[in-house]
Amino acid sequence: MAACSPTSQTVDDNRQHVQLLWRNKTYDWISNSLLIRDSLLYFGSFHHAFYAVDLATGHVKFAYQTGDTPYYPPTVVEDKIYFSSFDLQVYCLGSAGNLVWKRNTGNRVKNGLLARDSLLFIPVRGDGLWAVKTHDGAAF
Repeated sequence: MAACSPTSQTVDDNRQHVQLLWRNKTYDWISNSLLIRDSLLYFGSFHHAFYAVDLATGHVKFAYQTGDTPYYPPTVVEDKIYFSSFDLQVYCLGSAGNLVWKRNTGNRVKNGLLARDSLLFIPVRGDGLWAVKTHDGAAF
């Protein structure tokens, strides 16, 4: 049985099928957190920040500092961006990166968030599924 081992020839052959759009090593993004919406790339960073970046140019639209790592992908509904962070907060930002509200969950969020019918559903480790109002983060 032959072992699998990539060769430089294979890598070079594959490069003809992809195009590098831009590169920025300072982002230190979390690949698990990536979301593309309306020509923007949203992602969390290991530098405890959440970013919105122009997909075509790589220019930062906004960066929002959090207390820990925003690990999961955000949920974007109309002009609001919802995401969780390992600082035990769920954040709601406006489209310009301004804080609309944040809510402490008391424990880590287990996965991404889901928005439906003016509610944001938050799976909280050890505490079940929460539902809060999307406009102000108040309990449903």
